Amino acid sequence: MRFQELPNIRMTAAGWKMLLCGLAGGAIEDLSFQGCALDEEKSQAIGEELPNIRLKKANFDHNIEISAAGWKTLMRGLAGGAIEDLSFASCSLNHEKSQAIGEELPNIRTSLKKADFACNYSSISTAGWKMLLRGLAGGAIEDLSFSDCFLDEEKSQAIGEELVNIKMTLKKANFGGNHDLSAAGWKMLLRGLAGGGAEDLSFSHCDLYEEECKAIGEELLNISRTLKKANFAWNHEISAAGWKMLLCGLAGGAIEDLSFQVCELDEEKSQAIGEEL
Repeated sequence: MRFQELPNIRMTAAGWKMLLCGLAGGAIEDLSFQGCALDEEKSQAIGEELPNIRLKKANFDHNIEISAAGWKTLMRGLAGGAIEDLSFASCSLNHEKSQAIGEELPNIRTSLKKADFACNYSSISTAGWKMLLRGLAGGAIEDLSFSDCFLDEEKSQAIGEELVNIKMTLKKANFGGNHDLSAAGWKMLLRGLAGGGAEDLSFSHCDLYEEECKAIGEELLNISRTLKKANFAWNHEISAAGWKMLLCGLAGGAIEDLSFQVCELDEEKSQAIGEEL
């Protein structure tokens, strides 16, 4: 069920309580609050009713006004339930909000399989990333999105250090749209997945150059045993040598699906790719 966007931005806290009260004890599994202009009062009203609904999926995208206290109330409403899929995309999560969410994630980590943090741009701090991912450690997480989060070297190091603790369950990671990440940053991120269960990685729209390709290729060797899908779409700048280094990292592994969409391949690059395939 979707409550997203207009006219629900005008709905009061009391209105949210009445709506969700009507769903209590039913079969509803999927709710979207995307773009509903939730604030602390509305979040409290929603959070108080969520324990009465056995949700599997909740979408909070584009709710930038939810405070740290509001996020805690929402997450507490999901504690001990059946939630499997949460989206926090474009929520302007700052340090305090990330901390609030991270502190509550241990109470849902045994059921949570997917978490989307996409498009939080540069708002999540290095410490914020560590708190969010620590909240997932020891749980069931399989799918994470860091797409368009403006990751830098420091944040990548923090994320990589925490990925070590979830790498055995994590099957899919989307790093797309992080075009300012250095070669060292890529190495630290991917080292966190080494020896784990990663099956699907996305590097789309990452402006990869030869140095970054070399770093990624070297780390893919430690993931290639499980990796089945790799998305390199929209990377116009990868050279022929870069393609060789990337694909060399996948040699002898489990790869089944590769995307080169809109990569401006020319004859030289195509030859390099063909030689590695």
